Formats: sequence, C-alpha cells, structure tokens
Amino acid sequence: MAPGELVAFVEPGVAGTAVPSLPARAGLGAPPPLHRLFGVYEAVCACGIPYADEPWPDIDGSCEIRSPAKVLSTAEPANALDLAVAFAAACLDAGLHPVVGVLDPVRDGQARTVVIVQVERHWAGARAEGGAPSEVVLPVAPDWPGGLRTAPAGPGAYVAIDVVLVAAGPSAKWAPFEVAVAAGAALLTDPTLRWGVGVDVGLAYDPRDWPPSPG
Repeated sequence: MAPGELVAFVEPGVAGTAVPSLPARAGLGAPPPLHRLFGVYEAVCACGIPYADEPWPDIDGSCEIRSPAKVLSTAEPANALDLAVAFAAACLDAGLHPVVGVLDPVRDGQARTVVIVQVERHWAGARAEGGAPSEVVLPVAPDWPGGLRTAPAGPGAYVAIDVVLVAAGPSAKWAPFEVAVAAGAALLTDPTLRWGVGVDVGLAYDPRDWPPSPG
C-alpha cells in the first residue's frame, strides 16, 4: 500500500458516530484545539481498545488496516497503525488537523506511530489552507514550525501523541494525556528511530465536506 492511500482509511464522519463523546468541531465559543485534543484522547481511550502487539507490514510487505469504525466500536485488538488511523479520524471529526507519522527503527525493532496535531490555531480545512494533494505524503520529517510540545502546557505549536497509549493495557487502564504527549515528543527525537513517512491527513479533507460530529 502506498503511503498516500492511507488517507482513504481515515473515513471522516465515522469516528463522530462511533464515539458520540468526541468534542464538537471549532465554532463560535468552541474550546481551543489543545482542549479538544485532550477530549479526543479521553474519548478514544474510553473505547477500551485492546492493543495488538503485532508486526506490520507483514513479511510480504502487505499491511491490512482495520477501519476506524471497527477499531472504535468493537473490542477487537488494534495495532499501532490501526490506532493511528483511528485517532486521526477522531481528530478530524473534532475539527483538528492530524498528521500520521510512521517512525522506522534505525536498526532492529518495530516501527512506531505518532499522530501530530497543530494546537495553536483552529483548523480551517484543506481548501482554506491551500494544501496541494502532492503534499499529503511527507517523505521527510517536517520542521514543525513553532516547535513541538513535550508537555500539554509547554511551549510549541504542535503536540505529538504516542497512539499506542490510547489502548487499554492488561489492567484496562490507559496512560494520562500528559504521558502520551511526552511519549510522542520523545519518539520524534529518539535516536534509535528515524522518520519513515508521514501522511498529512488534514490536507486531504475539509471539515465542510461532511456532517459535524454530535459532540
């Protein structure tokens, strides 16, 4: 599967139906993006998604992605890529601009995923931001203008979420939001990992193109 094809799995509008507790999109009096990202994190965590510690892609290079509708509304386990796609879909339905990042190991090990979200301003949508379809795939890590936060209240224009932490562990508990933020920033600066590819999901969609979530 080509990286750009990942966008088709995000399915805007589905997360808001599967998770009615998602925050509403930006509008008059809407909470700022960071508050909505916190709401998305809490809502997805509350789905109780079990984590599937499985390799991807498969040994033949193929990769089957579970749909956000399936991940968010069933108790089936989801791997790191499934969780990233589902979390990105939830971000879209909350009016946030997500980027899915796949980080490859420098040597041996498993690839990791993060979802990076702009939190300093409201997302106006693909048409308003003028993104070109060719810019959806990010073969090189962006500079993250304004910086990357290592804590929710810290400086920076972007927050990276280690999406594996939205999955429930053996004790059915998930990590607090601030832990997921710190872990996401740490993955992006981890010397044992390198940027494999990114998909700027927000450049592929416009929030005016599908009904708002019920939140």
